[in-house]
This record gives sequence, C-alpha cells and structure tokens, in this order.
Amino acid sequence: MVVNWVSSENVRDVWTWETELAGLYSVKSTYTSLFQRQTVQLDETDWVWIWQTCLPTSIQFFLWQICYEALPTKEALVHRSIIDNNNCLVCNVHHETLMHCLLDCP
Repeated sequence: MVVNWVSSENVRDVWTWETELAGLYSVKSTYTSLFQRQTVQLDETDWVWIWQTCLPTSIQFFLWQICYEALPTKEALVHRSIIDNNNCLVCNVHHETLMHCLLDCP
C-alpha cells in the first residue's frame, strides 16, 4: 500500500481510456474491445467489472446492456414480434443490429 505518495513531476493527473491510442473514451472503442472475441459467449465474470468502474451509472448500464445484447435495436424488437420493420432509421439501408448501430452506421 502506498501512503503519502507525491509525484516528482508537476503533471496534471488525467483519466485515460486504455483501449484507445488517444486515451479518449468512446462507445465504439468499448464495444470493439468487449467483442473482439465474437465467437466466445460472454458470461458474468466477463462483464462484472463494469459495476466496479468509476464510470457514471448510465454508462455502466449501457455497457451492461451491450454485453447482454439487451439494447432495444429494431432487430431485437422484430425478434420479439414488437415491430415488423428492422431497417435502420438513420441510414435506412441496413438492418438495425447492435453491431450496425455502434460501429457501422454513419
């Protein structure tokens, strides 16, 4: 345990996001880092870390929804027979899937 640690440099302390070279947080970088192993099913031990972060609760919940594939995309709503059309509202070209919303859609 480090007690009374003082930096020898006069540098401002900042938060960085390790999955991005620039150190800036983005939903796209989070999704990409979480799903680089697309063939592996995520289990509870893979996403429990989300609740231990210092991120705002809304972002924690959003990341949890991504891990659980619980975002109400049009594809998910069609699968549950809630709506009939799963075309993306933004581009109106592709189906609105989780991957499309977070990574592919302009």
